[in-house]
Amino acid sequence: MNRVKSVLAFVLILALGSLSAISQPNRSGPPKLGPPPALKLADIQHFKLSNNLPVVLMEKHGVPVFQINLLVRTGSVNDPQGKSGLANLTASMMEEGAGSRTSLELADAIDFLGASISAFSGMHTTHVSARAPVSKLDSTLALFRDVALRPTFPSEELERARKDRLTDLAQAHSEPSAIASAMLSKTLYGNDHPYGHTATGDEQSLRSFTVGDLQDYYKTYFHPNNATLIVVGDVDPKTIIAKLNDLFGNWKDGDIPTHTYSDVPQVKQRQIFLVDK
Repeated sequence: MNRVKSVLAFVLILALGSLSAISQPNRSGPPKLGPPPALKLADIQHFKLSNNLPVVLMEKHGVPVFQINLLVRTGSVNDPQGKSGLANLTASMMEEGAGSRTSLELADAIDFLGASISAFSGMHTTHVSARAPVSKLDSTLALFRDVALRPTFPSEELERARKDRLTDLAQAHSEPSAIASAMLSKTLYGNDHPYGHTATGDEQSLRSFTVGDLQDYYKTYFHPNNATLIVVGDVDPKTIIAKLNDLFGNWKDGDIPTHTYSDVPQVKQRQIFLVDK
């Protein structure tokens, strides 16, 4: 019996020694590089709905989800004089009630589907975006259409958003990075160029906004001849285009105003600007 134990102990020692030797990394040189991974993207397909609204589609069938974006070619550069922050606020308010649903009802309906729908504005574009499982495609598209085409801009939600933004602005006034960012834009571009203003607006403009301002901005720029739909996910082109035609095919074109901007003088020398905080 003792002999058997001795043999087992000897075998165990040998095994541990072998594992120890194997586990030691080879540091004599860098590891050899393997072949670079291949990148193969699906084809980008282009369609037009019955009202000529462009649709850009990429099929991606690995996971049963989809995403759809409505891109509208307008942003903070189109804020009217004295109304900086209008584009940003209009996009944000599109989530606060649409179709027959209030803000809370809309949020509950989206959460129930396990979906996400949001609207946001940049400098030159505004996006309405939806993402959900393919099993909830029809219900999500219906809510997405309401947010994109039937925002209600309720006055009580505007007041709440206004207070939130004024609070954020007051906090930003104590943040050196926020002060420096605003000062940089103003210094480089000046007060007469849209790049010289912050996208979220200032105190004067935020206090002046009315529901009518949001409605007028939306009616001016949100038209199919100023927009593109982008769809990615586990969808069939024929099926999704038919659904989008049903939801967006009656959306009407509009007269989109054009804007020109003054030239910005080039920086000719180094300057230092001091903000006393």
